[in-house]
Amino acid sequence: MYGIYVTMSAFRNCPMPRKSKIEQFVESPQLRYAIAYKAHKDKRAEENRCLRCAGPRTDRYACCLHCRAKMRAQKQAALAQGLCIRCWKEPVVAGTQRCAEHVHKEQDRMMTRYVVNIVRGLCTKCGKARATKGLKRCKACRTKIRLRWQRQHRVGSFDTRSSRMHGAAPSREL
Repeated sequence: MYGIYVTMSAFRNCPMPRKSKIEQFVESPQLRYAIAYKAHKDKRAEENRCLRCAGPRTDRYACCLHCRAKMRAQKQAALAQGLCIRCWKEPVVAGTQRCAEHVHKEQDRMMTRYVVNIVRGLCTKCGKARATKGLKRCKACRTKIRLRWQRQHRVGSFDTRSSRMHGAAPSREL
């Protein structure tokens, strides 16, 4: 009777501790793929080549003008039919432009980016600047987020457009 029941203390004393989601993800093939793909993109950008067709780029975008026009037309056709802009087969989830599978994949991609940036010590918002020590975002992104929050909540920030303090009640003359 005692053989089939396992207490929680047995799990706590287990020699193989459970790994956190971040530790599991760092060891996953998705992370290795993300790093390899980033190297591919960086190489194409250095050579000033289109990411998709390897043709020459004429502007700052990752893809050439021809590939961008083709992608734009495909996206507009899919949206007109109410289909996912990635696979063009499944109907979109309400409030998005993607099917359920691609919404899930997008969430995985964002988690990949987040973990890669943490591992590299980069800002989790922009991924460009070094994160401030002990934090996950760079100073510029933290400032932008704080200013946006203050604008939305109208708390203690100076509005240069109307030259009055946010949060102050407008004067009413009777």
